[in-house]
Amino acid sequence: MWSAGVAGFDPEEALWLARRLQGGTIQKTAMSYLQDTIGGTLVAPPVQGELIELVRPRECLMQAGATSVPIPANGRITWPRQTGPTTFYWVGENTAVTESNPTTGQVSMQARKGGVLTRVPNELFKFAGVAADGLIRTDMAKSIALGIDYAGLYGSGSASQPKGLTLYTGSNEVIDYAALTPAPKGIATNGNTLRPEDAHRMIGLVEDRNFEFKGWIMRPTLANNIQGYRADAATPADAAGGFVQSMMRAISDKMSGENWGGYKVTKSAIVKNTNSKGSASNLTEAFGGQWDHLLVGTYGAVEIASSVHGDSTFPQDQTLIRALVFTDIVPRYEGAFIWYKALLNSMN
Repeated sequence: MWSAGVAGFDPEEALWLARRLQGGTIQKTAMSYLQDTIGGTLVAPPVQGELIELVRPRECLMQAGATSVPIPANGRITWPRQTGPTTFYWVGENTAVTESNPTTGQVSMQARKGGVLTRVPNELFKFAGVAADGLIRTDMAKSIALGIDYAGLYGSGSASQPKGLTLYTGSNEVIDYAALTPAPKGIATNGNTLRPEDAHRMIGLVEDRNFEFKGWIMRPTLANNIQGYRADAATPADAAGGFVQSMMRAISDKMSGENWGGYKVTKSAIVKNTNSKGSASNLTEAFGGQWDHLLVGTYGAVEIASSVHGDSTFPQDQTLIRALVFTDIVPRYEGAFIWYKALLNSMN
């Protein structure tokens, strides 16, 4: 009736539409905002709200305290470094002092290119209710930041990719805690267990190399399970005793979960939880050390460019958007860090 107008309304047609043949009686039907024929077309379409962004891992290297350095215009920078000291000797009367020399080396950084590329139909830019361009640029910047973080921990060290901390496992480099002798008590066939005493032992190993321990990087599950670790009470492994991380806290206390052994824990899901050992395949790891000795170098800023030209881009009315970054990640001192691998996500 509403769609036809008063002049075009046919009572017989309306009666027929509403009739339900049950003994010749007309069944009354309530109007509905869900059915177009009985009121639904009067309801406006949904209103689009703000964009709900994708939940992604948090960056960790800069949060932990890594040092940001600029890479010069030629894309390379080298720092001279002393690698060994002179030697002190006690000298008797009329005896020459034994000669000794300091040794030197260098730390080199070379810009390595990483990028993100996406193809967008131009109709999306024209008709999108949200700012598609802003979404894409923000997402690209986040992807680049997380890519740099991942490379800083796990990079392959190839000509086009930085070398991650997990590959610095030579003499006097990153301490491979799981490979030490005597072995940590948590070492096991199907995944290692992080124990409360490991914090202080790992800190001590870094400080024994004359570095100042500054903090940890862990996956959130492991970091929070540290806070919830409880001692045994009546029987072994019942985990019903007091909280080990802070034995004096009351039941109403809320622990931040951002410290272990007295040092800050930076939590990020960029840390793997897909490592394998024995029958376990969901193992994680923990990193610690003096994070200001990790140098994150960048040349300029993130470069974002767009183009509508190309073999298929122009004919199909599309835009290519590309973001590039030139960066490298190197430790000032490889031995300033410690790494515990193949860890179970739970301590109890």
